[in-house]
Amino acid sequence: MHSSAAASAPAASFLLKIALQEVNPFLEVHSVSDLASTLETRTTTLGFGVTFVDGASLSVERDERFERLREPFRVRTDAVIPAGDYAFRETRAEYRSSSGRSLSPRLGLSDGGFFSGTRTSLDAGLEWRVDHHVSLEVTCGDAR
Repeated sequence: MHSSAAASAPAASFLLKIALQEVNPFLEVHSVSDLASTLETRTTTLGFGVTFVDGASLSVERDERFERLREPFRVRTDAVIPAGDYAFRETRAEYRSSSGRSLSPRLGLSDGGFFSGTRTSLDAGLEWRVDHHVSLEVTCGDAR
């Protein structure tokens, strides 16, 4: 048994080498200040994207956000976020199968803070490529 386990390790390494086309880690920082150089908003995103040989992709991102609201902000008819400083985090993941296929599903999930509360979102989609000129896409999502 020991020799079969040793033989499977090189096979797994070989499969990883041929299955992954690209791994792309990244860090982005975006900020906005007013004319007095007071920070209004900042988003720092750390993540990575993976592209597979078959054209599918996977992305995972983590946002650190700061928002300064000078006035209350209405997010729904029954929900208002008061003025103030807010710091919160959100994590997102999305998988997309190859758009070169006739049917190409997509699935995304995010979870984290949203001003003084939390938010979880799920979205899914399906693209049907009739031919190289015509495609139809259906998407749905839910945020709580």
